[in-house]
Amino acid sequence: MRRLSNASSSRSTDSIPSRIAWRSDPGSMGGIILRIDAPHKPRPQTGSCRGCYARSILIMDARDTSTRRRLPAYRLLFAGVAVLLAAFAIWCLLLLARVHRLRADVERHLQWSAAVDALRTELARRPADGGPLPAPAGDPGRWDELAAHPSPAVAMAARRLQLALQALTAAAAPEADLDAAAGALAAAADLDAALQREIADRHRRLGGTWRAQAVLVFAALLLAAGNLGLLHLAHRRRLELERAHAAVLAQATHDPLTGLLNRRAILRLLRHELARASRLGVPLGVILGDVVRLRAINELLGQDQGDEVLVQIARRLEEKVRPYDTIGRAGDDEFLIVLPSCEEAATSAVAGRLGEVVSEHRVEHAHGQLQVALTVAHATVERPAETDVDTLLRRLKAAVEQQRRGATEAPA
Repeated sequence: MRRLSNASSSRSTDSIPSRIAWRSDPGSMGGIILRIDAPHKPRPQTGSCRGCYARSILIMDARDTSTRRRLPAYRLLFAGVAVLLAAFAIWCLLLLARVHRLRADVERHLQWSAAVDALRTELARRPADGGPLPAPAGDPGRWDELAAHPSPAVAMAARRLQLALQALTAAAAPEADLDAAAGALAAAADLDAALQREIADRHRRLGGTWRAQAVLVFAALLLAAGNLGLLHLAHRRRLELERAHAAVLAQATHDPLTGLLNRRAILRLLRHELARASRLGVPLGVILGDVVRLRAINELLGQDQGDEVLVQIARRLEEKVRPYDTIGRAGDDEFLIVLPSCEEAATSAVAGRLGEVVSEHRVEHAHGQLQVALTVAHATVERPAETDVDTLLRRLKAAVEQQRRGATEAPA
């Protein structure tokens, strides 16, 4: 292949305006001409991706290490919050049970107080010359229950009332009956006062229980709100880490110029596809394309314009392959295409189509035109388990070099 000499590349291009345009070429059977004019500028080498990959790996390792250090703390924090919430829930249930017992106790004391009031009223209405005892006095079980009350004051007052009622029943003379009735009224008044004190005490305890429950519910709500805030912060941090990981992974596995997979990533994918094809027993197509005359474009128009040609070629290649095929940049001017489950005839057809779509383009400049071509070599791996990636690439590169040496190229 004929290359432009250093003399031709020494012509000044400063007077050429920076302009890039695609237009139809009527003399090239419906082809496309890319017109590129710009001064020389340095182009970053593909080899710098190795350093980028190494830095990206260090960043990912640091991120993973930071995440692993934070996860135990987050887990302990969430476990502690969960335990506190469970304790609060149990405490609320206990408080509700206590409130229920206190309300039932208050209702029972109110019934006892009503019975004592009825007894006092009947005793006050009882005739002085004697007569039958009031109906509440005829219920000894009620007074026995009050005599067993846990409060000493209520129990003592209930026993005094029982004794007074017994004395009133046993009284024979009117004077004794009057004394017994007065004693019963005094005992009933003492019992009523003791019951009222017990009711007031239970009301106070009931109010304190409600206040404690309100404070507890408020604290639980605050704790739940704080837990939700922590969950939100952790979720936001996780999203930031995922975005950073995706950005670093893309930087480590993709070519910054074309956006395709870089050499390391495409070779890793090729090994994966070889293993998959061996496992499933299906063929695998591999195409290696080498861009012709890229060096002439770089020398004449500058490396920026050579980069633009590579980007346009990458886009054209992506348009001509299947959605599940993968293209990667294997070198400065090399593209590697992996075709899963592709027979020999289909691989050959795809390789021819890719070569044609690139050869239809020409780079127009102030001194003429340069045709861009893609030398393509393809291989179909029928026995993936017996194929080595390095051996496959060496054979494809040898086939590309053989085609380039044997091809007859027209002068630009």
